[in-house]
Amino acid sequence: MGHDRIPIISEKKYKFEGIFDIKYTYNILVDFLENSRHYDVAEKDYDEKIDGNSRNIMSKIEAEQEFTDYYKVIIKYQLVMEGKDISIEQDGKTLKMSKGKAKIIVNAYIIPDFQGHKPNGPLAEFLEKVYHKYIGHDEFDKCVGSAAGDVSELITRFKQSVNATKFR
Repeated sequence: MGHDRIPIISEKKYKFEGIFDIKYTYNILVDFLENSRHYDVAEKDYDEKIDGNSRNIMSKIEAEQEFTDYYKVIIKYQLVMEGKDISIEQDGKTLKMSKGKAKIIVNAYIIPDFQGHKPNGPLAEFLEKVYHKYIGHDEFDKCVGSAAGDVSELITRFKQSVNATKFR
């Protein structure tokens, strides 16, 4: 199986400090990748600490998508949120929010030949090089563009979800 990873985005970070909804922020990101972009999403690590009215959450998410039979896109992100529980009045309703910090760190890469179907031998290597030089580069460029766009939209949705001026 092909184990080469082609990095697309490395350690892209965004930090926020203010008022936000921890649960909403967490769910909006998973929902985007899983339901809007059809990635297979898995939570690789989750740690939550509650101390009185303070919550600290660290979550590592990995999302995979088979872009073609040859390329697979992997987006990994770490979400760290810490805050004190507060109540906000909005439109006559009381919203439970958190006042604190939120941070996202995103990495994305492409795995070529993830199914391991590439034939071996000098002729196969030659034909593969010819294919990628004259035909397959468009497919790769589309894959890179799609992955970069998904990461950009993921970070945009993170920014929107922690936007304290609208709350929701």
